[in-house]
Amino acid sequence: VAEKGISLGSQLLSGCINLNNVVLSNHVTQMRDSVFYNCQSLDHITIPANVTSIGADVFRGCDALQYIESNAITPPAIDPSTFNGIDRTIPLHIPVNTQDSYSTAEYWNEFINIYEPIKLEIVNSWYSTLTLYEHYGSTQKFLFEPIDNTKYELQSVMYNGVDVTAEVIDGIYNTPVLEFDTKIEVKYAQIRCETSV
Repeated sequence: VAEKGISLGSQLLSGCINLNNVVLSNHVTQMRDSVFYNCQSLDHITIPANVTSIGADVFRGCDALQYIESNAITPPAIDPSTFNGIDRTIPLHIPVNTQDSYSTAEYWNEFINIYEPIKLEIVNSWYSTLTLYEHYGSTQKFLFEPIDNTKYELQSVMYNGVDVTAEVIDGIYNTPVLEFDTKIEVKYAQIRCETSV
């Protein structure tokens, strides 16, 4: 099944009015007509990376949709009515470097707020770098702790060049809303042991 891919049959979950979340396999390649028709509580959907086509009225009546995430590098072929009745201002989150493809793809280009992931780079005193990709408009929480808290302590946290150390409480830092690529620099200092003679 995995090699051939999975096709979600027409009206598979149609009318499941209490369905608010669904996780689709990465083996899904097609979503046929009206798969989620009238799933009134569905608040977001993630379209798997291997989906190549989405049928008619798949999301008609999904009035609670707050955002759509597509992991497909190539925008799947969709029907004019795939997102019938869906507010085209809700966020559409897409893979890195696919903005041009989705912005020009037929019917996908009707969405106004199309966002690639935000690159979030965290650099620490030990010159190790962690790179994450997060949704545009999200906030993230980080716990900054030294490798050995008996020898080191947090010295400073810089957010895109701005010192936000005062905003770190018990080692926890909450980022502002992510709207552009971001760099967080974390520095630790060795704890000085004072001895008296």
